[in-house]
Amino acid sequence: MNLTAINKLYLWLIQFALLALILVLVVMEKPISFNSNLTSLFTAKHDNQWQSIQTKIESNINNSLLYLVGHKQQSQAIEATNELVQQLKKIKGIATVSAQLKNIPNQDSMINSYTGFEQQLLTSNYRDHLTNEQNNIFDLQFQLLNQLGDSLVAKTIDKDPTLAFASFLNRSPLPSNKLTITADGYLTLHYQNMHYMLVTMKTTDGAFNLNTAKSIVVQLNQLPKISGVDYVRSGALFYSYEASEQAKNEMQWLGGLSIIATLLLIYFAYRRMVTVICTVFLIVISIAYGFLGLNLLFDEVNILSIVFAITLIGIAADYSFHSLTELQKILPSNLNPLTNISSSLVLTFLTTALGYLLLIIVPIVIFKQIAVFTIFGLLGALLTVLLVFPYLHQKVNFQSNNSRTLDNNSWFNLINKIHKKMLKHWKAQTYFLILLFATSITVLTQIPFSDNAKSFYQVAPHLVENENKVKTMLGQKLDNQYLLLQADTPQKLLESEETAIALLNKMQLNNVFSSYQAVASWIPSVKQQQYNNQLLLNSYTQGAFDSLKEMLGVNHLDVDSAKEYLLPEPWFDSPIGQIFKNLWLKSDSKYYSIIRFSGIKDVNQLTLELNVIDNSIFIDKLADTEKELATFRLVLAIIFIAACFAGLIVFTLRYGLKKASFGVAVPASAFAMALALSGVIQGDITLFNLAAGLVILALGLDYSIFYAEHGFSTSITKTTLMSALSSIFVFAVLSFSSTPAIASFGKTVFLGIVITFIFAPIITKILGKRDQYASK
Repeated sequence: MNLTAINKLYLWLIQFALLALILVLVVMEKPISFNSNLTSLFTAKHDNQWQSIQTKIESNINNSLLYLVGHKQQSQAIEATNELVQQLKKIKGIATVSAQLKNIPNQDSMINSYTGFEQQLLTSNYRDHLTNEQNNIFDLQFQLLNQLGDSLVAKTIDKDPTLAFASFLNRSPLPSNKLTITADGYLTLHYQNMHYMLVTMKTTDGAFNLNTAKSIVVQLNQLPKISGVDYVRSGALFYSYEASEQAKNEMQWLGGLSIIATLLLIYFAYRRMVTVICTVFLIVISIAYGFLGLNLLFDEVNILSIVFAITLIGIAADYSFHSLTELQKILPSNLNPLTNISSSLVLTFLTTALGYLLLIIVPIVIFKQIAVFTIFGLLGALLTVLLVFPYLHQKVNFQSNNSRTLDNNSWFNLINKIHKKMLKHWKAQTYFLILLFATSITVLTQIPFSDNAKSFYQVAPHLVENENKVKTMLGQKLDNQYLLLQADTPQKLLESEETAIALLNKMQLNNVFSSYQAVASWIPSVKQQQYNNQLLLNSYTQGAFDSLKEMLGVNHLDVDSAKEYLLPEPWFDSPIGQIFKNLWLKSDSKYYSIIRFSGIKDVNQLTLELNVIDNSIFIDKLADTEKELATFRLVLAIIFIAACFAGLIVFTLRYGLKKASFGVAVPASAFAMALALSGVIQGDITLFNLAAGLVILALGLDYSIFYAEHGFSTSITKTTLMSALSSIFVFAVLSFSSTPAIASFGKTVFLGIVITFIFAPIITKILGKRDQYASK
């Protein structure tokens, strides 16, 4: 059906109104949220039984913040801490604030936590002295007796005269040895002649929710500071805030520069302000369609996806270039002014959309979001050009005002002449392209791939400095790696932990890591309690405690047979149990526990030796990411090859195999060259360099389509040059991003587009189906 221009406009208005309504309803029902969690882009996914509990653990870690409030005088530090706590409690978005332990796990409370079970608790060291003939148990007991000054032995010797209970309690349950507890419950440390008080808090929402992060950090930054008091803070929230601010600034500057460059290009090419207005309108519509796609398919969008989405500006503007160039030579009386290029525009959209559609297969959420945003945006651009521009052509004069310029097309003519000279030796150019491709492949074999996710983004220097300071002050800050165990019952879970602890103690002696924190270190399983108690009884019968009896001047030492056993549920309510409560979880009738580590020095050995423990996984996000990225690289390579074959099939059906092969080979070769050049510049190649291949292929196929459809002419040179320059502006600007992932992506696409544009016209020298029909 041949619609009139006004009918096309009505059709566009109807569909746009419908989609706008859908967007409003979706936003009202469930507005899309933005996050800045860069590590979640690459997190390895375990099976469902582990994934839900891991999500809870990560959420608990990410929601935690800490402040260290310091002053030369401890009393002043405590006063400043109390004032800070009162201010923090008023901040919206902070759920809990704590500077004092309600139930201080002091000696008395720790002793009371184990009342009635004193002779069922043994450390591995105490057990070793009882079972190993080379170790005399009296040596260990004598060391404890020499510590009578701290009253631990004195308070426990009546409850357990073997001193096994005293040995059990003679440790710190806190993960850092530098933290001490004041009499009134403040966790404190001494650093560089300053007394620091620890303040911990939890946020209501996830740290990577941008709205929450910004709101809380802005309020924290506005808190008044007391002169002479040092405030040190740490937490994922601050990283999230910095990432969002960086992304916001880059969207403003990079996006702004891209738009300005594109609009200036349009103005100087067409010399009509109306062409600039029409292009701005097209870009705005494209962005609206892109956000519609994100809202329909995603509940949460990463902020980096929006930065990458700037690339839509250059690609969407191509549709405007093609249309405006065509409309300049068509009279307003023509009812269907875009007939000559409509099939080219549709083919261009299909090839580009296909390339991005394949990007959705990549199991990284940021690529899926970029693909959805771009495909929806380009669909909006295509519909706008085909349905709105014909009406505008009747109402607006798109012809350039030659009185305002000496020669509007002089530089297009210059490029056209350069390409024309190249085409005289097109066979030599083809051989040169093959040589460059072969050289690039050789170079790529010598360039390493980087799968380190930390290299994809850049953390603000002051955050790194602050984090290192906190780690130094606390002594041993818990690492991100941890062992996650699962069991059907609490007792089986404790037994599994005890198996792990036996391995961990050996590895700790071998300096694999500095320390660890585990629930079973402070509450043995019933099976272990039975063994401990029986071991004490047997040792007493065999006279292992005779030396201690003689030193204490007593005739006998009582070792009672265990009748009841300490269980996790009541123990977690005790002061010492509260410290470990966050390491114990229950989900879907399964019990889970976490063993946390500090100062890991050999993560490979740690992972290898812990693999023997049943129903457990070692969570190492960075290592998991590197493994996944290696797989993703292979997936991307396969997708790129599949995209080349898909383009080849479409081109073959329309132009024949010979012309189709060259049309696909040029952007594919350009990608190889751009990848090699990027690798030489960067020193390595990342996943984001590889992802650029689909964009280069999609844009390169667009150039091939217009040359194949319309042949070689100044008009097509103008169109493809405008298209290439707009994309070059966008991706060249991205290469200056402070985020390495974005910069590497932009750099590779920029180089690939330049190379593709240089060699694309050669396709006009290859005969295809349509050329044969035309000659007939």
